[in-house]
Amino acid sequence: MFGRYVSIRKDVELLTLAMLAAIVLRLLVLTTAPQFVTVGDNPEFATLIREIIQNGFAVPATNHLYYPGSLWIYPPLILILEGILSSLLGIHGSGVFYLLTLTALTIDSLTVVPVFLVTKQLFGRNAAWLAVAVFVAFGPDIYDMTWSALPQITASALSLWLVYTLIAARDKRGGRLLVNGIVAGLLMSMIALSHDLSTFVIYFSVAIFVIVGTFMCIFKCKPADELLRLRSSSISGLVCLLVGLPAALYWYLPRIAWVLDTATATTADIPAPHITSALISVLESLAGSIYISLLFFGIFLFALYQVVRSETLRTNSLVITTFLLSSVILDIWKWNNQVLLPRLIYFGFLPALILIGFGMEQFRLLISGFGEGNSSHRLKRLLRAPSFSIGPVHVMRWPRFAALGILAAIIVANAAVSVTYGMESHVYYASCLSCPTPSTSLLAEPVLKWIGENVPANLTIASTGGYLGYLISALDGNPTIVYQPYEYLTQPSEIAESHAAFTLVYNATANPQETLALISEYHVSYVLAFNFANTTVPAFYSVVYSDSQVVLYRVLNTENPL
Repeated sequence: MFGRYVSIRKDVELLTLAMLAAIVLRLLVLTTAPQFVTVGDNPEFATLIREIIQNGFAVPATNHLYYPGSLWIYPPLILILEGILSSLLGIHGSGVFYLLTLTALTIDSLTVVPVFLVTKQLFGRNAAWLAVAVFVAFGPDIYDMTWSALPQITASALSLWLVYTLIAARDKRGGRLLVNGIVAGLLMSMIALSHDLSTFVIYFSVAIFVIVGTFMCIFKCKPADELLRLRSSSISGLVCLLVGLPAALYWYLPRIAWVLDTATATTADIPAPHITSALISVLESLAGSIYISLLFFGIFLFALYQVVRSETLRTNSLVITTFLLSSVILDIWKWNNQVLLPRLIYFGFLPALILIGFGMEQFRLLISGFGEGNSSHRLKRLLRAPSFSIGPVHVMRWPRFAALGILAAIIVANAAVSVTYGMESHVYYASCLSCPTPSTSLLAEPVLKWIGENVPANLTIASTGGYLGYLISALDGNPTIVYQPYEYLTQPSEIAESHAAFTLVYNATANPQETLALISEYHVSYVLAFNFANTTVPAFYSVVYSDSQVVLYRVLNTENPL
């Protein structure tokens, strides 16, 4: 008992160090490239949080600031919690961006705990520590953080806890088994209310696990202990699906038309080089370098081979392999959607990390086994140092030290290239465009301050593409229609508003009647454009603000403009 206490205490101490290391490396990325606070999804999340606060922390049926009038589709749990936290702490305006970023950093760093627990349950403590060492500077998670993917980061952490709960159910029976299933179902409910894509991927993955696990339990001739444990996990998975279903139905059933449209959307005629380049880019983000990514991929294949060839490992690790299988199935299904495909591939990275930790441990055992007298047990020996004698000289432990040195080099190289890759991401948002003095944040754009001081918050603005439009709604609280490439939009109303913004900003004089109709339909009072766009504007556009990069027009009385 005392030995177990010491072991647990040591694990807690090392996990604390791993979390601190993860925080330090992620802070290093953020402090050297502060543009990450304003890029990605943070402006949209800040806008939605502002809407929730204005609506008394209840989710409105339609958006008021973000694509005004469109159906509210984003799962609200994280946004509501961030809104409550920002209100309690008195954080407003640009502070919400930093709150979102620090929350993502904290949750991502804490994910070392379920990574350790899942890997330890499946493959032992040594494999778990190797998986943690890689995760401390795991390329996909760092890249997600730089892209402000707080809901996905949260859902990924919750999904690992869900996997751990299913694995822990293997040794449970009766009521305790049901408790595990209920806890997993509650985690599934939190995922459903946190991130839409994660909901369908994780729900599909658990369903595949239950189906495959049940099939193996039914058709295996002689149920061994492993199959009895698998049956417990499968039952727990079924309970998880049932408990998690109400939350999913509550949020997505009223939005079923949007769900079906998004699920069946394709991007036809994608050139092969585009697909290849997208896949290479995603693979590179695994470790920040295509070479280290390929090395990890080789370790992953080696681990997968070890799992497949062992009936015990194949049964015990079924939850991880089915999650990987589910990701592959979804990737194949959406191979012709250039927006969804790269995002779906990411869901295979964390399960792959668990196997990479196992593969690194197997590699260590293999190398350490050289020199052993009984080579058939090389992969089963844990920490025994190989040795042999030449005359009176005892020659010994080099294979073990060589293996540890190689693994340490891989871990250090991964940390170096992943952090560097993260620092160099999104450099095109590196600084304010129009600041009189150098600034590293788009939040300092002078036009945003001018709008906040001079434009009533109830007036709608049509904005050029990029992040300025989202920053207006987030910081100044004005309803804003923004031009955004259509393939990234999922609602007809969003596409219509994007088209309206493009017309009003870039093509207002081509068809004055259409311009007037769009101004009337969306109640547009101001139009923001880049002043180097070389576009002509109608007579009822009046310049009220201009600097080196942007020009803001006031839409004059349009009752008789021609």
